[in-house]
Amino acid sequence: MSEFSIDNIDYRVEKLDAFRQFALVRKLAPAFTLLAGQPDKEAARAGFPRAFAAISASLTNDDANDVLQICLGACMRRQGGNWARVSAPNGSLMFGDMNDISVVLQIVWHVVEESRLIDFFAEPRLI
Repeated sequence: MSEFSIDNIDYRVEKLDAFRQFALVRKLAPAFTLLAGQPDKEAARAGFPRAFAAISASLTNDDANDVLQICLGACMRRQGGNWARVSAPNGSLMFGDMNDISVVLQIVWHVVEESRLIDFFAEPRLI
C-alpha cells in the first residue's frame, strides 16, 4: 500500500489483483504506450491526465467507468484516525468533494503506479 496527499487530504491505495491489473492494462494500453517514452515517473505522472483524455474517446462508457471504478475501489481516504473507502460497491463516490476529475485521475495514477502497470510498458520486450 502507498499513501499520498491531494489538496491536504490523505489517501491510501492498495495493489490490484492480477485480474484487475489485466483489465486496466487492456483498457489503458494506448495511454501507457504514450507514456512509456517519458524520461521518469514524474513526467509520466504529469502526462497521464492528457494521455487518458486522448484515449478516452476510443473507450466505451462502460470501459471508461470500469477504469475509474477499479481504481477508486482500491483507494481509501483518511477520516480522523480511520481509513474509509472512497467508493461504494455500486461505484458511487462516498465523498462529495471528489467531484473534480483531476482528483480522480490522480488517484487512478497512484493505483496504476502501486500496481506497477506503467513499468510493463517501460521497455520493449521480445516475444
